[in-house]
Amino acid sequence: MEHEKLTVEILLNEDSEEVNLRNANKFNTEEIKRFKSVFGESWLDKHSVTKNDSKFTLDLSAYDLDPEDLPYFEEIYNNPLDVQTMIENKVKSFKDLRRFTKITKAFNITSFNLMLNNARDILSAENRILILLNLNGTLVCRETQPIDTHRPYDLQVRHSYFYLRPNYNIFLRRILEHPRSLVAICSSMVLKNIVPVRSLLLHDADLKKVEGKLLEKMFDRSYTIKNPTMEDPHNTLRDLDKVWKTPELKARFGPVNTLLLESDSAKGERYKGNMFVLFPYGGLSVKHNMPNNSYYMNAVADYIVHLLDNADDVPEYLMMNSFKYDDDIFKKEDEEFKKVLEQRMAKLQKKQPKIEHKTEETTERKKESPKPQKPTTDEELEENVKKIEEMDI
Repeated sequence: MEHEKLTVEILLNEDSEEVNLRNANKFNTEEIKRFKSVFGESWLDKHSVTKNDSKFTLDLSAYDLDPEDLPYFEEIYNNPLDVQTMIENKVKSFKDLRRFTKITKAFNITSFNLMLNNARDILSAENRILILLNLNGTLVCRETQPIDTHRPYDLQVRHSYFYLRPNYNIFLRRILEHPRSLVAICSSMVLKNIVPVRSLLLHDADLKKVEGKLLEKMFDRSYTIKNPTMEDPHNTLRDLDKVWKTPELKARFGPVNTLLLESDSAKGERYKGNMFVLFPYGGLSVKHNMPNNSYYMNAVADYIVHLLDNADDVPEYLMMNSFKYDDDIFKKEDEEFKKVLEQRMAKLQKKQPKIEHKTEETTERKKESPKPQKPTTDEELEENVKKIEEMDI
């Protein structure tokens, strides 16, 4: 049924825009009742459409709205009886969802919350975002020798020593929990080295609850290309085109809906529009326990969750929304951690003489009663050679 509509100029804070609104004077009793339940009992009286020199106006300058919000306001205003169907038909993108949500917050329309949440769930399920997660420098530090620090390594795989980034679990859990995310590991390491690192990451009790969200498929060194500007054959670049062609992802993901998380921007050089770069976590970070704090990892997680909540196009979102964090809070938290660390070290140093004394006694006893070494058999020599050949150097 067509309703009479008026061309109304909406007055905004710093702008104005024309929209087509139904004549509220011709709302039937049920429509007025529903309109009041949505906008409030006195809204129509306080915000009446006024005629001035054959021109209709409605003053909405008191609300935080812009011209792009007005088509969504128009839809709600003109469909007071069937808002649910209208929202189901009109929310086709996260931009639509964001604009409707903004309108409901501006006018305090709490009755729409459930409908908008349902629309968000449907959009999230139908519009997944692939998050490709680097390991070394992002969630772990990988070194070829144990780092000279009081902290023991978390994992040894052949000739590699891995240290978990503090509070990595906070960051990873929040991304995995989001209904829109599909997370996969994307690393320059060979697959046999990635598998135990993946298990180490998921050893965290809270992450075990959402480990099913981490794609079983892991994109290893075979999904990279040699860096043409470097002589070192181990210096590689991401090859996301190859990732997107895999059976698990083909025809579902591409440049528009992929986010690449790196700690080395050079690795994702060919896909700058899709890349978010975290502070790298390397050997010096492990040695000096910096940067260490939950604030930074939560700030990054906030940014990515907001992207998952709002982005229709990942490169466009990254370009239009810069990552921001409070440097003062970041430094303060690390300084507080540093003080705790110094206290721990002081306690260890007090115990150190006793430990050294015991070590000296043990050494003396060993000197007094040396044990004969068992000669290496041919089979053991062959096994050692085989292990060396299998090493990923």
